[in-house]
Amino acid sequence: MAQTTLLHRANDNNAAHEITVLKPRHGATHFANISFGNHILGITIVYIAFLLLLRTFFTRSNKSNFTPSKRLGSNLYYNLYHLNPKVHFPIILLLTLFAFQSHFKEYFINHYTVSFKRYGRFSYALTFLNFYLVIPRGYGTVFYSYLESISLHKWISRFMIVLSFIHSILFLIKWSSDKVLANKLLGNKKNFAGLILFIMLIKLFIFSLKPFRTKFYGIFYTYHHITMWVFTILTVYHARPSVLTPFFIINVLFLIVHLLNYTIHATSVELLSKRDDYAHTNMIVVKLPTHKLTGGEVNVTSTGNSIPSVASNTETGRTSNVDTNIATKKFEFTDILPGSHIRLNLYRKLNPLYWLTPSHPYSIADCDMDEFSLIIRENPRRFKFNLGDKFTLCNLYPPCTDIKELITNGDKICLVAGGSGISFILSIFNYLVLNKISTGDVKYLKLIWIVRDIYDLHILKHVKFHSDKILPGNNNSVDIYITNSTINNDSGTASSDSSLSDDSAAFELRTMGANEVDSGLDVDDDLGSLEEEMDQEINRSYNPLGLTLENVRYHYGKKPDILTDIKEDGLFVPPSELLQNNGTDGTNDVEDGSTTSSGEVNDNTATMNTWLCCCGPQSLIDDGFEFASIYGVNYAYEKYQF
Repeated sequence: MAQTTLLHRANDNNAAHEITVLKPRHGATHFANISFGNHILGITIVYIAFLLLLRTFFTRSNKSNFTPSKRLGSNLYYNLYHLNPKVHFPIILLLTLFAFQSHFKEYFINHYTVSFKRYGRFSYALTFLNFYLVIPRGYGTVFYSYLESISLHKWISRFMIVLSFIHSILFLIKWSSDKVLANKLLGNKKNFAGLILFIMLIKLFIFSLKPFRTKFYGIFYTYHHITMWVFTILTVYHARPSVLTPFFIINVLFLIVHLLNYTIHATSVELLSKRDDYAHTNMIVVKLPTHKLTGGEVNVTSTGNSIPSVASNTETGRTSNVDTNIATKKFEFTDILPGSHIRLNLYRKLNPLYWLTPSHPYSIADCDMDEFSLIIRENPRRFKFNLGDKFTLCNLYPPCTDIKELITNGDKICLVAGGSGISFILSIFNYLVLNKISTGDVKYLKLIWIVRDIYDLHILKHVKFHSDKILPGNNNSVDIYITNSTINNDSGTASSDSSLSDDSAAFELRTMGANEVDSGLDVDDDLGSLEEEMDQEINRSYNPLGLTLENVRYHYGKKPDILTDIKEDGLFVPPSELLQNNGTDGTNDVEDGSTTSSGEVNDNTATMNTWLCCCGPQSLIDDGFEFASIYGVNYAYEKYQF
């Protein structure tokens, strides 16, 4: 407080008296940023409401132009619906900067420290939205999966760090110019707390960069969580005026939800079995007890073929995200949607490392009343599975909205898996075969699985794979591509070819037809027909590793070209002249109802229920996106690493 001395003369004796009046040091401007923070809070609430309404009322069924495109503006609905950060982040930026600039010029000229503080409050006010984007996904109030919202979370996090950096640098420059830097930082505890936050956030920004995050994810994860807690709590002590209400209270509520998810919805689990072939591959199958997924009793319910189901646990809300039409169908386990996943942690809940180390997500490949299976590309340096070891199972997470729409409304579906991505794709394939093929709801189903080595196929011995029920024909097929193996057409045996590599930068594979075996030679049409017949015979008679799979075609020493192999039969997508997205650059060149060069009327609803679903490394995801953008089909994906 500042002191002002006034001279007051009494009426009775004209004596002079000094009166000391206390006035606020900062004046009215000290609280100027409180209203700004409240504006940011209001904008955040409106934006979250917009996201919820978007997912609740705006679906593919009421918008036909809902497919991916390389141009952001071409499919604005798609990008809004899928939380594309290139669309959503500018919206957030424009809305918040509109509030930020209010009186900013005036403060920057006359009360510049007020404008410096505004950057800091701006950063902390965005914490509410950032926490919402990564709230645990087992709750019915959240309509976005973790994979859908994590990209926007990263953009906002980095923007928050940039705002905090500007806030700190401006004060450091001012104090340096006033020659009071040491006194301000070391002589004021609240300023010193700000210095700690500044250093921690700069380190977090560096750790979050992709090269470091990918190579040292464990370090990033631990440091990220420590910084999150320190930033949330220490800012309350540092900030002037206080951010205790409403921001800190809201942030604490989100942290409590996070803690509850890691305690109430987590349970100890032990491996029931493990199937491996370490002599040839690190792809394994592990099985865990199904009752650990439910927190309740397991009952058998008659669903046609006596497929088991789980009694829903209304207390935990486990089935709140399950579409009732889907839940009565057969995935093998009726309360678990295809594409669902769990998270496993190496440590028990009482171990401090449980809270500081990342859990690992694994898709549920298949499930019955007793056990469920995970297909894993094991990396012993990160996560080693040993019989007898106990893990902590952290909740059951439903699939994203796209997968729910695919299995509900899709009638032409192509599923593509790379490596261990089959874990995600297999559950969807089995669900469609058991529930949609026989009823005629799905008119076309194609499964493509791309693996490095023939020995990766051993996992099919240990999981349910209903290729025998696909009603084979032109419309339904299963193709397995083994990229670094070749087949001897004389003996029908497979062998490893060391000259082939799965490194896409050095390994270019020839594009071939669906039933062609690559002999490494150029052949004319007659020889090609003969080779195709031989390949068909081999596919009927040859079952690697003793597998007895029906209706499966094997392709050796090659991988498919997503852009050509999928559409070659002309059944998955209609002729290109009937498509809205018929440009090779992925743009919308033909308007609805327009006449094409062939004189036929364009119908952009032709692919409305056509779905391409990919799971694998980034290169596969990118190929799938390009195909979907060119041919106007719906696209769902999940990114794995080989």
